[in-house]
Amino acid sequence: MVLERDGAYPAFETLLFELDRARAALAAGRERIGTAPSAAPCPGPNSRERCDPAPALEAFLARLYTDESALRRFLVDPRADARRAGLGEEACEALASIDRVGLELAVRSFAGKRSRASRFRGAQGFLSELLDRARRTLSG
Repeated sequence: MVLERDGAYPAFETLLFELDRARAALAAGRERIGTAPSAAPCPGPNSRERCDPAPALEAFLARLYTDESALRRFLVDPRADARRAGLGEEACEALASIDRVGLELAVRSFAGKRSRASRFRGAQGFLSELLDRARRTLSG
């Protein structure tokens, strides 16, 4: 969902509708690649137990977004790398056909955001320290 910066914000009802559409699209996508709840057995002693494999897939993608060596390994053989991570066969197949250009674009975008956030936190700490010094100077 994107809000306009010109002040012409959509009606709240429109935003809620878009949020519902996004949730439906996410659910449909998870169903399509087999990551909907109860789609795969959980690993462990009770093989009949069911679980939601989406968190494992999301964690795997998060590693790709943040770990350059993990991304390089994945790009060499996506299917095998996903299998090594313990993902189900349907998720492995979906990852094997991932849009590589889009993935690499997302990796660069997230890295830029992390870098900007880090600089912002550093600036906040500096400003906070500066204000503390000013308060001490004025009070003492």
